[in-house]
Amino acid sequence: MAALATPLPLKTLTEGLSARVSWQGQKVRGLNLFAAADMQLLEVVGQGQFLLNGFRNRDLQAALFDGPSNDPVIRRRRGGQITRKLRMLRAHGLIHKLPHTHRYVVNEKGRQVITSVIAARNADIAQLAKAA
Repeated sequence: MAALATPLPLKTLTEGLSARVSWQGQKVRGLNLFAAADMQLLEVVGQGQFLLNGFRNRDLQAALFDGPSNDPVIRRRRGGQITRKLRMLRAHGLIHKLPHTHRYVVNEKGRQVITSVIAARNADIAQLAKAA
């Protein structure tokens, strides 16, 4: 809830998130804050269970897909999908990698953006009109 106490408007926090960026020599797509898949990713990454120890590719796979697969092709494909999503979040400055581990944590900017976007998405018209 401390992330909601930020006096910045939502447009300032989310500015540039939907734009394509270059990160480590690669082009990375922007976030679509109205797409269900990107919002599901932000909701999973923003869960409180990942605050202390962070999360791994495997943790996101378990949360975003129905269940584990025995097919090695599907496992590899899912791992690649999550890797690209992690790269996108890192390129936009929402998460960072913990050194010498396979774990990622949401940084301060990420907490502010994720919390405010989820709150705005769950707010009804009356709440949004009152805030304006």
